[in-house]
Amino acid sequence: MNVLSRILLSILLLGCAASARAQVFEIIEPDVEAGGFEIEVLSGVVLGEVEGDLDRAGHEFSLGYAPFSFWFSEAVIAVAKPADEGVEYDAFEWENTFVIPLAIEDGVAPDGEGRDLFAVEGLGAYLSWEVPREGGAGDSSLSVGPIAAVRVGPVESVLNLFAEIPFDEDEEAGLAFALSVATPVADFGRGDVSLGFEGHGTIDGAFVDAQPLDEQGHFLGPAVYSEIELNNGYALESRLALLFGLTESSSDAVASFNISLGF
Repeated sequence: MNVLSRILLSILLLGCAASARAQVFEIIEPDVEAGGFEIEVLSGVVLGEVEGDLDRAGHEFSLGYAPFSFWFSEAVIAVAKPADEGVEYDAFEWENTFVIPLAIEDGVAPDGEGRDLFAVEGLGAYLSWEVPREGGAGDSSLSVGPIAAVRVGPVESVLNLFAEIPFDEDEEAGLAFALSVATPVADFGRGDVSLGFEGHGTIDGAFVDAQPLDEQGHFLGPAVYSEIELNNGYALESRLALLFGLTESSSDAVASFNISLGF
């Protein structure tokens, strides 16, 4: 078995071992490399008691490709594990990231390492179509909104802000956001490690009749990120976040993990 086969097998085993779909959290970055492929596994596992109709855990398995320098598209299979049942297919998603190829930079002052103190490192938009197992295309939904990456000195922040639009006329559109803030803490030649924190939240009915705060799902917690440059142009990226619920309707804590292989 060659190195690539071992890496792909490890990714699948990590995905299957994490126990499957509760809240699955993700940070979408405005970064596209033309002609690049990516395989990714994203997992979320509720720690502690599972309340209401939440799943114990969940996974998303995706394969993506960037046909142009401004467009990255991926097909995603989501599976879920209800608290008292086995793993089941949950949804299919088609996700697209569009970016402005030329980064917009607004230098304020050098930070001592030859970089501007402040820079907008990426801007773009995200569009996804989700088709759930239950209800099919009639109960599908769109997510659309801006993504941005901003750096202040060595600290980089990524913000996602998406409108979630259901096809079912009886359901109201909602709003979802994600924020990551991280700074490098170690550089070992062919890779680096960064530490920071993430915030995630959803507001159902945000544009008409928003839920009370206690009924919204909001999370905040520490995160660690790493990137390793492998042979033959391969890159392995990983992320681990421990997210704590901030409202009564949120799970007490969720472990969120993803690993991706780019080539």
